[in-house]
Amino acid sequence: MQKHQQSQTPRSNENYISSNALAITFPKSIKVDFPRFKGEEPTTWVYKANQYFNYYKTPNHEKLPMAYFHVDGEALVWFEDAEDTRLFVNFNTTALRYAPMSWVVINCFGAVRVINGQDALALGDDPKIHLVKWATVCSPISSGGLGIRKIRLFNEALLGKWLWRFGVEEDALWRQVIESKYGCMWGGWFSRAVIGPYGVSLWKNISQGWPSFSHHILYDIGDGSRVKFLQDRWCGETSLAVRFPELFRFCRNKDASVAELMMSAHGVLFWDVRFIRSVHARDLESMSNFMASIYGSHIRGRGEDKICWIPNKVKGFLVSGYYRILAGIASIGFPWKSIWKQKIPSRVAFFVWTAALGKCLTIDNLRKRKVWILDWCYMCKRNGESVDHLFLHCPFASDLWSMVLGLFGVSWVMPHSVLGLLWCWQGSFRRHRNGYIWSIIPHCLLWCLWRERNSRCFEDTEKSIPDLKLLFFRTLRDWLFALQDKSFPSFIDFLDSCESYGAAIWQIPELYGELNSPQLERITSLDAHVGKIKCILWWPSGRHDKLISIDEETLFLWSLDCSKKTAQVQSKESVGMLHNLSGGAWDPHDVNAVAATYESAIQVWDLRTMKKTNSIERGHVRNIDYNPKKKHILVTAEDESGINIWDLRKPKVPIQELPGHTHWTWAVKCNPEYDRLILSAGTDSNVNLWVTSPSSSDDFTSESLVDSPTRRLNPLLNSYSDYEDSVYGLAWSVREPWIFASLSYDGRVVVETVKPFLSRK
Repeated sequence: MQKHQQSQTPRSNENYISSNALAITFPKSIKVDFPRFKGEEPTTWVYKANQYFNYYKTPNHEKLPMAYFHVDGEALVWFEDAEDTRLFVNFNTTALRYAPMSWVVINCFGAVRVINGQDALALGDDPKIHLVKWATVCSPISSGGLGIRKIRLFNEALLGKWLWRFGVEEDALWRQVIESKYGCMWGGWFSRAVIGPYGVSLWKNISQGWPSFSHHILYDIGDGSRVKFLQDRWCGETSLAVRFPELFRFCRNKDASVAELMMSAHGVLFWDVRFIRSVHARDLESMSNFMASIYGSHIRGRGEDKICWIPNKVKGFLVSGYYRILAGIASIGFPWKSIWKQKIPSRVAFFVWTAALGKCLTIDNLRKRKVWILDWCYMCKRNGESVDHLFLHCPFASDLWSMVLGLFGVSWVMPHSVLGLLWCWQGSFRRHRNGYIWSIIPHCLLWCLWRERNSRCFEDTEKSIPDLKLLFFRTLRDWLFALQDKSFPSFIDFLDSCESYGAAIWQIPELYGELNSPQLERITSLDAHVGKIKCILWWPSGRHDKLISIDEETLFLWSLDCSKKTAQVQSKESVGMLHNLSGGAWDPHDVNAVAATYESAIQVWDLRTMKKTNSIERGHVRNIDYNPKKKHILVTAEDESGINIWDLRKPKVPIQELPGHTHWTWAVKCNPEYDRLILSAGTDSNVNLWVTSPSSSDDFTSESLVDSPTRRLNPLLNSYSDYEDSVYGLAWSVREPWIFASLSYDGRVVVETVKPFLSRK
């Protein structure tokens, strides 16, 4: 730093003195006497902050905040501001005479940080903002820090290892040398205090940690000859003298060992504890607890006494555990594996760590640091900008999250914070075959959003949502290739690899009494598919140990064991050369027959031989179902012709056609009890209830329509329109055949009854 030389007395109206590090402004000339050093050479002064120092405001005497520093002593070395930044100040004492009332106003835009109190390092014009507190940085990684240890405490923990070894390594040569030189305390657990004024101070420094170390050890009683009954810890984490001080005061032998008071008669252990006076009524409660403690403790009664480490009685003493005790580190849950165990760029990992702590320099955090700036989100330009809003709840971010979750087929409720997101992301889905992609999606998406936000803020350029999505996929693919050696032939193949293929089997527990919301129990998952699962079919005869799952090209027959919660593939067959399978149905009259649908046909397969036994050439069939009461009858839901009813013995022409829906028909289900009742659902957001025309042999058995079918021209009984989006799922109740449920893309499950449209004879 260059020394400032002032050639003349400052002017009375405004005095300004500058140096490489700082500028000092004197609002008015007031002569103040300051202590001087001998000689006329410039003197180094150090000032200590009394008020908060604002980096972002130019000092002004009338309006803006100013940083005031008071002279503390004659010659100090540094001062510290509110951010713990040490500043080096160097100017001559002549200028100090004109400072008002011994207060100095300092404009520290070019501050100098002092290293080791001597070497000065220029910081530049713009000060740095500390994102995370140093105490948080020094906390363990599992608690949200970086695991940087405090050297003094860690050295003390390392020396504690020697204190532990002295008590357990009785035959070690080094211990015998220490014992012969300094002697041992009673019991031989540690050496005597080293009080000599000369000699090597190595063991003296180590032994100074014994008082703190001894609070965390417990004695395992063997014969009890090396443990004091009242003053050592052996029946609890505190000694009896500390827990029962009123009994300790009138105990006869305060220094007795456990062996002296432990008696045995006829194989029964008892304690011979004597007191100098009889027990008064006020001591009865303490005496009762005292006896419960000593008789309730576990004692071997033979062998040698041992020491145990209270924080970890199984593994014993650990340096890391002792350091946590000395540092007072509490165990705080933090999803550190989701950050530091992922194969992502290091700077991205540090960025996600900062975001999880809520310390990114978003506008709300800048305003907390006295940076007065308009609080708005650069992405949506409507709300205030915070870490959680920018990365999770902003409409731009929500659009990206919806795209990713939809690609993986995951239904998701967005957590409140980034920290909650990382906790939720550690679920069982990462064990999926695409888990390596799933695990780094939050990091990639947060990083892309942050880059886009900074581009809009500092470069005044912005991307559209489609471009931002493309940037996300490109970045994700580049990370997979560079860090995980995952390559993809094309971008389409990469998108296909992101999709999730699988299903889960859940069980509803038996309900006893009234239970409004039973907890579902997950049995197992069906993870053998490599394509999208189109449908799952249960064994039609009522068994629950067999099921079929169909994806785009393959049919799987599963054997389910609910007691072991496992599902094994019993057979896996590719259904000929078919592609783009859309669904299937299991014949309730022949358990070896399965009908599968695809773009231009329906084919029936024999599960024993996996050979085609029948086929129907039609347009795009969305869904099929067998009539549960009549053999060979199949109902189809088709895009163009609506609903068709087929007799598989005559597959050329349907035996009956129903109008279907005003748009595509997506689902169809036959009633399990009434063979002429059919439900259908479509993209017109309606569910229709149909009744088919009876053949000559058909007749009603227990139910009939309000209007006789012979007189009825319109087969549509009713249309349910309580939906806001397309309906794609239907199911009749097994126990009550007149109740059905429907599922639509608006996320609702609607339960209806068809009873009002039927009447008893």
